[in-house]
Amino acid sequence: MNIWIETRKERHTLGNDDRDDWSYGKCLWSPTTDKSRKKIYELMKQPVKGDLVLHFYETSGVRYFHAKSRVTKSYQVSIETPSNPGGWGWANEFYRIDLGSFELINNPINIREFLDRHDLSIRQEYVQEDPSNYPFQISPKNSNNSKVTLKQGKYLSACTNKLFTLLQESSEIEISNKGEDIAKSHDNHAEGKRLSKEISFFARNPGLVRKAKRLYGYKCQACGFEFKNKYGEFGEDYIECHHENVLSERPKEDWSEEVKTSIEDVKVLCSNCHRMIHHKRPALSFQELLILLEKSKI
Repeated sequence: MNIWIETRKERHTLGNDDRDDWSYGKCLWSPTTDKSRKKIYELMKQPVKGDLVLHFYETSGVRYFHAKSRVTKSYQVSIETPSNPGGWGWANEFYRIDLGSFELINNPINIREFLDRHDLSIRQEYVQEDPSNYPFQISPKNSNNSKVTLKQGKYLSACTNKLFTLLQESSEIEISNKGEDIAKSHDNHAEGKRLSKEISFFARNPGLVRKAKRLYGYKCQACGFEFKNKYGEFGEDYIECHHENVLSERPKEDWSEEVKTSIEDVKVLCSNCHRMIHHKRPALSFQELLILLEKSKI
């Protein structure tokens, strides 16, 4: 199962309109090309039956994660003009993807607030993993005042497992694959959730982060990777912090702003090593990670 994001705004009533076969929640649709005949909407050819669609909907100038649905039929090319084509009224052909199981999110998430809350995690994925067709960007680039923003003009984009985990945590949406074996998917989400909680803890404790970086520097203590060597100035002064007494595996009552920790409990790691530590439950110890790295050299 792949996960897609539709970014749109509407003038008419939110939700399904039974009188309009092209309405929001009934289908995804776009021109087959832009006005200059460039094929910028080819991603519309990739969603298949059963894929999940998350809907980012703008109303009154505010963008929300507003609803979810399922693809019921892969793309078709239609010469029918949608009833409300908006800025795409010039087009003669359209891609259309049929949707079903359209469901509004109980508490729609303000996307701007979501990006501010998860700025560090989203920047990390965007810079380090460069995912294809990602919905967000960093703007302006190479600026101390940059923000994570939606990519302009991106109607359909791809949602990564990490991004879905963050959205799932924020909205508490439940996804069922109707009998499919999704154990691995749940495992990935659980790993992402544990890592996200740890990153969130350090984001709320900047003094501990500064102390760790002063003591250990910006080189991964496990594999020696340095972000500045890979990404230049943009990667300078960046490293992730990991708590050896894995915070996400403590009892819930221990999860508080007053959680006791010391600098000796903290390691600085690159994203890959950090992810590998959280790749199983219970998490690997730092020493176990070093042993894995040593074995991989043989």
